[in-house]
Amino acid sequence: MIMFSRFNFLMSVVIVLVASSSGIASEAASSLPLTIDAAVQQGLRSNAAILQLREKLNETSGSQSLSHSALFPTANLSTIGQRKKDAVFGKTPGTVAFDGNSYDYYSLDMNVSQPLLVFGSFDAIKKIDLDDDIAHVDLKIAERDLTTQIIQAFYKTISSQRQWRLLTDELDIVQESLATAQKRFQIGRGQLLDVLQVKTQLALLKPKIEDSKNQMTIAVAQLATLLGSDDQVTLNLKSYLPSIKMKDVLKLIDHENGDLPELKRIRLQKEQNSVERSQLLGKDLPQLRFNFDYNFANYAKSDVLNPDSNSWNAQLILTIPLFSGLSSRYEGQVYASRDIQLEHQYVDKSSNLKLSQISAKKALESSEVSLNSSAEAVDLADRSFKEAQKNYRLATIDFLQYLQVQQSRLDAILNNDQIKTNSILATANYLATSGQDMNHFVEFLNQQNSSEKK
Repeated sequence: MIMFSRFNFLMSVVIVLVASSSGIASEAASSLPLTIDAAVQQGLRSNAAILQLREKLNETSGSQSLSHSALFPTANLSTIGQRKKDAVFGKTPGTVAFDGNSYDYYSLDMNVSQPLLVFGSFDAIKKIDLDDDIAHVDLKIAERDLTTQIIQAFYKTISSQRQWRLLTDELDIVQESLATAQKRFQIGRGQLLDVLQVKTQLALLKPKIEDSKNQMTIAVAQLATLLGSDDQVTLNLKSYLPSIKMKDVLKLIDHENGDLPELKRIRLQKEQNSVERSQLLGKDLPQLRFNFDYNFANYAKSDVLNPDSNSWNAQLILTIPLFSGLSSRYEGQVYASRDIQLEHQYVDKSSNLKLSQISAKKALESSEVSLNSSAEAVDLADRSFKEAQKNYRLATIDFLQYLQVQQSRLDAILNNDQIKTNSILATANYLATSGQDMNHFVEFLNQQNSSEKK
């Protein structure tokens, strides 16, 4: 007689995901087991969205250097060689170069310019620095969210594989029950009704198995996508579904060092908005620049660098804007409105995070309350099923009773798995919305897996 394996066994799931033009298939394969911490590390190392944000940091770093260059002097060297002819008509005799004949003209010019007083230039540098800070915060948010998603997808994959395995075990039991029912009917010890009931159960079970297989394939595909895997990927998941207790979750909470990067990002945006406003107002204030020009010019190429061919000038250029159509006033209104919007966004984001914390915490508490009763239900269902198997072989109970016990056990196991999965997802959400380090939760899950293995 085929038996279900115990509901809290250490499970090694080996699934090969093959993406091709014909679709996605899953099959058994042999490879090194992928634990939850290895999965998270692979995702942070290979996920395209994370790689894009890391490259964004390189971009902002280059922009920082570029913004500083605006404070340094600029120097340009230009040289001209040309053939010219001046017009003679209407000109005073003797004032036309070379009496109107064509001639050569060469010049060499060097210009140096240094900004001395440019309001808003340091604000431009600070704005780029804030861009870099925001990019770091965006990366931190993305890494935290990806870690949370991988944890959820990892255990959803395990849960869906468990469900498929339980249903296929159930199919074996029903098929054996059908053989028993047919044999009894043939020898007159059973009824046709039993055979029809078993066949009905068999017909209902097959689409459930197919749907479970599809859900498992989707879960694997989602996890592979998060991990940034190639088209052909072997996922060998080695773990089990732990029972999360609130007391264990509280040990992972560090309220003093909790960090909510979403709120930090809004604060940086507010600061950046203020800096941009100061930078923009700088164009309506006086600017002072030093300019120096040194020039060589001659009609003969060999005499271009002759000391008598040089000229130079040095300038202090003061520019005072007088009227810009009241643009500064309207621009000030725009930035003031943006600041108010960011204030509302901060309050809204803070409220949503608190709501998410409460929802996740309550879901975790609810799961913990249900875990004990669901575990007890599985234990009772196991014992009932063993007794029903014995009685069914001895023909002391009919198939309908046996089928009811069998179905109750399957429901108890699946319900227990779902509660465990929900508690893992709720814990991940609770820690993420509380600003906690998700790596600590990953370490906790690994420890749970190691403890179960022992």
